[in-house]
Amino acid sequence: MAGVGGMLPRDAAAPIPQPMPIIALASALANASPDQHRTMLGENLYPLVDHLEHEHAAKVTGILLVMDQTEVLHLLESPDARACG
Repeated sequence: MAGVGGMLPRDAAAPIPQPMPIIALASALANASPDQHRTMLGENLYPLVDHLEHEHAAKVTGILLVMDQTEVLHLLESPDARACG
C-alpha cells in the first residue's frame, strides 16, 4: 500500500540505498549534458536525505540541488559533511 504522496512507507530495518561511488558519479557527470546533472545528483542525494529526514526528503534534496555542483559532490563524498550536529 502506498504512503502519503504515493510513496511506499520506509522500512526502518531496510538498508539505506547507497549513492553511486563519487568517482563514478563525477565521471558520469563529466559525460552528461548539463540538463542531466541535477537529476543525477538528486538521485544520489535523495537516499541519504531520506534516511535523515524522511518526511521532507524531496524538499530538502531540491534545496541542496541549488548549491554549487562541487559542494553537492563534497556532501556525497564526505560523511563528516553530512553529519548533523
